[in-house]
Amino acid sequence: MSDDRETPTTHAFKAEVAAVLRLVTNSLYTNRDIFLRELVSNASDALDKARFAALVEPELEGKDLAPKILVQIDVAAGVVVVEDNGIGMSAAEAERNLGTIAHSGTLEFLQQAAKNREGKPDLDLIGQFGVGFYSGFMVADRIVVETRSARPGQAPVRWTSAGDGSFEMSAGSRSERGTRIALHLRDDAKEYLDRWRLQQIIKRYSDYVLHPIELTQRDEGGELQGAGEQVNAAKAFWTRSAKELTDADYQEFYTHVMGGFVLPGDKPLARLHVGMDAPIQFKSVLFVPGHRPMDLFGEDSKHLRLYARRVLVMESCDKLLPSYLRFFRGVVDSEDLPLNVSRETLQEHHSLAAIRRQLTRKALALLADTAKDDPEGYAKLWHEFGVFLKEG
Repeated sequence: MSDDRETPTTHAFKAEVAAVLRLVTNSLYTNRDIFLRELVSNASDALDKARFAALVEPELEGKDLAPKILVQIDVAAGVVVVEDNGIGMSAAEAERNLGTIAHSGTLEFLQQAAKNREGKPDLDLIGQFGVGFYSGFMVADRIVVETRSARPGQAPVRWTSAGDGSFEMSAGSRSERGTRIALHLRDDAKEYLDRWRLQQIIKRYSDYVLHPIELTQRDEGGELQGAGEQVNAAKAFWTRSAKELTDADYQEFYTHVMGGFVLPGDKPLARLHVGMDAPIQFKSVLFVPGHRPMDLFGEDSKHLRLYARRVLVMESCDKLLPSYLRFFRGVVDSEDLPLNVSRETLQEHHSLAAIRRQLTRKALALLADTAKDDPEGYAKLWHEFGVFLKEG
């Protein structure tokens, strides 16, 4: 008996590129400030790729260049520029990386590096989703990219798009390796021509990116302000060894964690500096505040700050400690947490549960040690936060 059913055929999904691009730029992110975090993170990745490639490619150009990220504001032209002197792109790479939504050059680089090194390379690259670049269209009606690959024999490239589903490519004019991204701001995004506004965004999201970030502004009269001024810390406090830190260092970071201001004499009642590699890699610095924060009972109460590879992804994450320990303040930084594609929220994952278990265990051990070794200090702690511990 013959089978009259038709042989199934395979079809590829089709997508309306302009609609997908609008979805990525207008619906993926909840905060327009994120565009600067994403572009700075991409620039940082480009510098790390150049450092790694230089180890295995002796012919790579620009090895003597000091790594740097430059954010420039041109008030008269209405343009914000993010520039790096990293690995750069060839014409083929620019077409593939910038012209294919959700194609991640960073992820591809990591996969190739792992194959060459027969294991996980020693690289902390940030962007692996391939959509961060397009966040620029939240604030720009046109983006112009000038790039030149660090690999010899590659000509400079110019890439231009208005975010309408198409892009143009032509010969570029860049003389040294790296990438320059110029955002021609929309009328409703002129607020980003304010130097202090951009500095605030960099300090909030990218303060601990390892490479120096310089911010300059050319005002309407053409006068340059802030040349050569580094605006980020470039070294995460929690990555330093506890042995090299003093009480004054911790007090300064406590002030930063508490929002930049504490009352005179407000010192943390206890502190915890954690660095773990197994079963999950993360680093953390936690404090028990000297006084009860005012927001502990509100809906908008603050929790721990969450970083991924030293880039802020959540200002207040309530999934890292149980609710009865919500009086702790501090930061957690991990390379292993699965974030959603916009890197603004967490996905439920066993890694998150592992961090929560380890942090909770360490926090409770800290409280127990304080009660044993410093009864007077623990009495103050109990006076401020005993109600929460009873809740637990």
